[in-house]
Amino acid sequence: MVWRFREESQLPPVYGSDSSRFTVELHHGGFFCGVGANRSYVDGKVCWCDDLEAEWWCYLSIEEIMLMLDYGLGGPNIKVYWSLPEKDLSDGLRIVTSDEETVIMKQLVHKVKKFILYFDHHNNIADLPK
Repeated sequence: MVWRFREESQLPPVYGSDSSRFTVELHHGGFFCGVGANRSYVDGKVCWCDDLEAEWWCYLSIEEIMLMLDYGLGGPNIKVYWSLPEKDLSDGLRIVTSDEETVIMKQLVHKVKKFILYFDHHNNIADLPK
């Protein structure tokens, strides 16, 4: 099966523990503001990509998703972050710039079936105080 965007009204798929398929929840079109425990992603949209296959997951997959969302290949201003499982925006964001991060995600697919990605459209997070 090929990955697909899920309609908001559709139920999420259920993946078995032995499945190498997963979902990516995408937060896009917004921006980060605040610091530490007060960090939030504001004015964004949320969509889901289902039935992604761990074997094929790579940085090019993320670029394909950006193209499908009409963001082009992002350019220098769009940064992509993923949220570490069981963490939040204050302490769990990791930038995704290459396959180094997607390899880590693939290693977690056996126990994590939904990853969360954030698109920082204006590189706001770099300008926020630490």
